[in-house]
Amino acid sequence: MKKIKTIFWSLLLLLVISCANNDIVSSDLREITFLESSISAKKFVETDEFIDVDMRNGKLPIESMSDNEIAKLKAAVYRFYKTVKVENGKYTPPSLTAKQIKISDLLYESLYENILDMNEKLEDLAKDNEKFEVPEVTNEYLESLLD
Repeated sequence: MKKIKTIFWSLLLLLVISCANNDIVSSDLREITFLESSISAKKFVETDEFIDVDMRNGKLPIESMSDNEIAKLKAAVYRFYKTVKVENGKYTPPSLTAKQIKISDLLYESLYENILDMNEKLEDLAKDNEKFEVPEVTNEYLESLLD
């Protein structure tokens, strides 16, 4: 059951990221959850190192990213979503700043825009009387980023 929830959350996140209008979050970012790296993202989360990933031309060139960059990006997503909660059927963006969670402003803004876009889509579903349950950001999802 835990694996199903993790897959469901990953797919929801992929949908949201792929629908984002922010140029910085290209369609490549939705693939980050499934990328493998010989370096664990846990390394960057545990050391609390500042994370900045080279985003050439405002897009993530995933096919040319090093294992180190993939791990850093996963760690940034982990740090950001670790603070996201569900309240009143919407995701609450972090109250912490990019500096406080030690990721670059560019990464933070991209992920923040995704939260806003996700909430907009949830509002649209509610207006259409669609029945849905907003999944929480689970520990299983967060841990999947660190594997």
